[in-house]
Amino acid sequence: MRISEVLGLRWKDLDFEAKTISIRRRWYRGDLTEETKSEASAAVMSLGASMLAEFERRYPGPHKREDFVFVGDYGKLPPDDRDLLSHEFRPVLKALKLYYVGFGWHAFRRANITYRQQIGGATPLEAQRAARHGSLDMTYLYTLSDPEREASQQQAMFDKLMETAEGPAQ
Repeated sequence: MRISEVLGLRWKDLDFEAKTISIRRRWYRGDLTEETKSEASAAVMSLGASMLAEFERRYPGPHKREDFVFVGDYGKLPPDDRDLLSHEFRPVLKALKLYYVGFGWHAFRRANITYRQQIGGATPLEAQRAARHGSLDMTYLYTLSDPEREASQQQAMFDKLMETAEGPAQ
């Protein structure tokens, strides 16, 4: 999800029985928009067991269904994404020595799209649908390359070619 979609979530967007979350709106720097970034962005997404359990643990009850899931320090409205990044995420990333110049919210989307394919075994089309990109080209732009994986693939191809050229290994 985009950070604006995450911050725009209300408790009513979660369906605990169906194990889904609906993306219907976005909150961007103090502005609530009752529509998503694009037509492809609006979606109902399945929640895994761990994520569902975390939401259930934090659920304030049916009387709070209109409330935002994530609220800032000053009441019932979501925080500003810049404040979250500056005051919450960057200090942790710096302490873990994971921070780099230019780090922002897109780093999480790019990592998610990449890991879906590399670790989760998703096809590019599945990653596109999960990211709710309008085109596969956009998904390719978001996918990060992995030098170790590339070297491993190159080595495997070279080994196979050499085996074919020299005959079966003895």
